[in-house]
Amino acid sequence: MPRLPIAFATSVLTALFLCLPSAASAAACDFTGTGSWHSSGNWSCAVVPDGDDSVTIGSGDAVTVGAAASAASLSMNGGTITLSGESTLAVAGAMSVNAGTLAGAGTVTVGGAFSKTSDGAFAVTNDGAAGPSPDLGLNGAGTFSGGSMCVADNGDGNPDLPNLYINSTFTIAVGAGMMKTPSVG
Repeated sequence: MPRLPIAFATSVLTALFLCLPSAASAAACDFTGTGSWHSSGNWSCAVVPDGDDSVTIGSGDAVTVGAAASAASLSMNGGTITLSGESTLAVAGAMSVNAGTLAGAGTVTVGGAFSKTSDGAFAVTNDGAAGPSPDLGLNGAGTFSGGSMCVADNGDGNPDLPNLYINSTFTIAVGAGMMKTPSVG
């Protein structure tokens, strides 16, 4: 029986290996500046994050989510996420908030743990805009032990108020400031 030369067999195996699909790797993606979630140029990872990626929104960042978006985890260290067109942002894992604002119209759902532990302020607000307001759905255990968290409209008479849905155990520490205010007007 004839034998194949080792160099030929190695070349064939290498070619087959290179044709196999590669596994996508999770990225750590920091939003930079002001703009659309859906633009890869706004992210440190140079791609639009998806359900495999960890996302950070920093102080001074202003990101607009204009269509369905997802992340493996979300960290808000300031900045604003504005949902437009009743868009959705699905966070499969944990969401941690030091400070920031969730505004506009749409829904953010968090599948994992939620934590608000720093002294900063976090607001879920319609930001004075007419029309639908944002909703924040927490499906994992939550901890709120520092700063303030306000779910409120800005007194514009908008009948669609922002909502916070807690679907699991949620611990609020003594001294943590949490409030929901109705529309004034």
